Amino acid sequence: MSKWQQHGDVQLIPIDVIPDDAKSIGTRSVVQEGEMTGHAHRLPMGVPMFQNPAGDVFMDIPRRIDISHEEHKPQLLKPGFYKIGRVVEYDYDRQEQRAVAD
Repeated sequence: MSKWQQHGDVQLIPIDVIPDDAKSIGTRSVVQEGEMTGHAHRLPMGVPMFQNPAGDVFMDIPRRIDISHEEHKPQLLKPGFYKIGRVVEYDYDRQEQRAVAD
């Protein structure tokens, strides 16, 4: 499987299959909304998304499409299954890890 991609604060991690315990949460075009600006990481069309009991979200990309965001260049996604993650940073002064916010 190819290496994960990053689009702003969102990680797009290629996976082989959607986990069996993940249930459909519908078809969506917003991958993740920005907490700071209200901007969103978007796809030009809705894609099937799934969530497992642990809260992990997955998507099924049917064809090559771009993901876009108001503050980032569009990025091409290849067809396949992806786990959606968050980029984290480590604050050495506070000795804590936190999610990066767009």
